[in-house]
Order: sequence, then structure tokens, then C-alpha cells
Amino acid sequence: MQNNISCGHGPSIVRLENKIDRLFLILENQNEELTEIKKLMLRVLRGSNTSPEGQPLPEGVNFPLSNLDDVWNLEEHLLDPSKSHRVLAELTIIGGNSLKDIVCQLMRTTLSASLAEQFCWNGSSVGKRSFAELKLKDVVMRAVRKNSKTKDATNNEIKKCVQEWFRSAPDRNGRRNKRQRPAE
Repeated sequence: MQNNISCGHGPSIVRLENKIDRLFLILENQNEELTEIKKLMLRVLRGSNTSPEGQPLPEGVNFPLSNLDDVWNLEEHLLDPSKSHRVLAELTIIGGNSLKDIVCQLMRTTLSASLAEQFCWNGSSVGKRSFAELKLKDVVMRAVRKNSKTKDATNNEIKKCVQEWFRSAPDRNGRRNKRQRPAE
């Protein structure tokens, strides 16, 4: 270490190497995001109700789901393996940079903010329904694992991310702003 200090360049070279490493990481992330954008653009060009494999989503399934009838309709479709596969194919194109990010993107894609407020992981005595009992939960978990960054995620790790997403659902629907405003 004394050699680096004595020549006066050591610490600055180390900082430069660290900055270069961070830049490479940023470029890799941007490249992955561009890949995801390309997939989404292809899907848009083919039609919004088409999976990446060119198969239409099951009739009546449109994301994000906006009410309980949409949820029950999707649950019926997910009983059929071929329809479940088409829904999974649609969700696997959703990317992200971390487990939390991927789970949040999947949940935001599948459930509207107002519908998310009606669910939590296990259900509750205050009338929230159980997401864990839905077939959609299994499809979301499989979609998370289809992503190369999260292929080794455990059920518990995914569960914690989904629970946190539901916990913050009221904030996404505008309640955070209401809490932060002073009483008039």
C-alpha cells in the first residue's frame, strides 16, 4: 500500500477502477432493460391481447385485473394447463433488476391498485382475501423463477416481496398523499 501512496496515483486509480466497474454494471442493466423493451414492443405490435409466443391470452383475461370478477374469471382459466401456460408466457416477459423489482412489476401488471387493496397474503379478519390461495400466486412464482436473475428464489423470498407489495397497496392508491397533507 505504501507504494501506491508514495507515487501519488494509487488512491485515484482505485477510485477510477471502482467507477469503471459501476459504469459496466449500469451498462449491463441498461442492456437488459433494452431487451425487455424490445419484447414489450414486439408484443404491442402483435396486439395487446397476445402472449409472446403469439398465442392469444384466454378470452376475457386482460391485465391488470380490476375487480374480483376478473380474478375469479382468471382463476377458472388457470385450471386449464394450456391457458395457464399462455398466462405464464405473458408474465415471463416482465423484467426487473432484483427479486423485489421483478415481483413488484409482476404484481403491478396483474392487479390494479384498487384491487390490490382487497388482498393480502393469507387473508384477514377485516375482509381482505387470501392471495396465497389463488392459482395466480403459483403463476407469479413460476414467472419469477423463469427470470434468469431470480431463478433460484425460494418460495419464502418471493412471498415476502409479495407481502410487502400488498402492505403498500393503499399508498399506491393515493392514501400516502392524504396522510402527508396537513389537516385543513
